[in-house]
Amino acid sequence: MRCSAFHSVLVVALFGALAPTLAADTILVPQDQATIQAGLDAASSGDEVLVSKGTYNEALSLTDTSKITLRAKGKVILEPPLDEGISTTGFDLGECDDLVIEGFTVRGFTTGLEALACTDLVLRDLRFEDNPGRGLDVSFQSRAVLVGVRVKGSATAVAFDNSSDVVLEDCDLQVLPAAVMGDSVSFENCADVSVSKTRIRYGGSAIAVDSDCVGVDITRCDLRDSAVVALDLAGRDIVVRGNTLRKCEAGVLVATDAANSNHLFADNRLLGCTTFGFDVSAVGTQLRGNLVKGAGGDAMLTSGENTLIAANKLLGSGGLGLQVLGSPAVVHANRFKKNAGGDLQVGVGNVLLADNIPASVEDA
Repeated sequence: MRCSAFHSVLVVALFGALAPTLAADTILVPQDQATIQAGLDAASSGDEVLVSKGTYNEALSLTDTSKITLRAKGKVILEPPLDEGISTTGFDLGECDDLVIEGFTVRGFTTGLEALACTDLVLRDLRFEDNPGRGLDVSFQSRAVLVGVRVKGSATAVAFDNSSDVVLEDCDLQVLPAAVMGDSVSFENCADVSVSKTRIRYGGSAIAVDSDCVGVDITRCDLRDSAVVALDLAGRDIVVRGNTLRKCEAGVLVATDAANSNHLFADNRLLGCTTFGFDVSAVGTQLRGNLVKGAGGDAMLTSGENTLIAANKLLGSGGLGLQVLGSPAVVHANRFKKNAGGDLQVGVGNVLLADNIPASVEDA
């Protein structure tokens, strides 16, 4: 009996000690707290702040918090406070851990959301409208997931700086048409990036990747109307697969840099680029199964070493179908048709040609 009683007391004591840790509250706005900021201030680790539909004139700040979920119930619009004019930032997040924000429309701020030094950030089904600076500005972030995010009416849709493990999936990003020199999505000094099933329109570049980035995967995206070049890429270990680029000034530019290596461009469609399709000067690049149709200039130009060019269709360009200036290179099973400047031109060096249709070759 003593042993049984002791165990009962022990279980009760342990349960009591764990209860505060396990308990999670749902804070309702405006039922429990009048404002969203008051709801966030009242939240503890593990809590959910659930906001009822309506327009809230608030600029929100969340710093040094852990495991908070902020969710909109119905259409919730966040606009600048009435007495402050245009506030700088809609969501201002700093050093947060395991934070989820879902379902809000953010409108009329200079920047829609700014996140600094956060970990495990999930942004789901957010809309950023008419924030003229940046839709989202994310720096020094570890593990960020953006799913179903919509941006319209910003000079830059999303900017990432010094971040790792970044995912953009099923997003729709349309910057201001006048922002011809800015980038819709930019990555600086980032690692392990995935952009998939995302639609991007306007901007100088749809996606820009700087030379300090490592491990960028761009897959099944639809990129349109870029004013300078759709994909402006540097860095290392870049995979671009299954994307469609339409009516852009230029398609893909991979700049010369000793660090550039191990790039794969496969099964992409480049349609109606005003100037060139691909201009690739990186070392160790593979171009396989791409379609370039109706480019105003050359469909494909390569000038890096150790390049594989295979099974591409290069059709109807205003310049050359393919110009190979770097070596060694392998050019295999590519198809050419109706390129005004000729189909295939090869520079001096070690270039292996096999099974290209047609097989006529000019010297550069």
